[in-house]
Amino acid sequence: MRGLPQKRAYETVLRDAMTADSFDPVGIYFGTRSGQLFGSRDEGKTWQKILEGLPSVVCVRSAIVEDGSGSLLPTLAKATPAPSRQTKPLPLSKSKTRRSKR
Repeated sequence: MRGLPQKRAYETVLRDAMTADSFDPVGIYFGTRSGQLFGSRDEGKTWQKILEGLPSVVCVRSAIVEDGSGSLLPTLAKATPAPSRQTKPLPLSKSKTRRSKR
């Protein structure tokens, strides 16, 4: 898969650390126990690392946001790291206009 680590990548993804949006093409997002966040805007054909250096990601959610012109934008709403005394959930956003399947 283009954009995902190919060698010595032994990642763990928890069930709640993966989500998809309702756009066409479908966007897929997942976080790893090693603190990386990946996203695909083309149904998984290509991937981008969105963030790294997070604590273990245990939950990822997406949302649809309407901008001022009425266009719908996919937004990676939140990646929730595992509980820790020193970290807080980080709100994340990536915006690129696509059509919703609604």
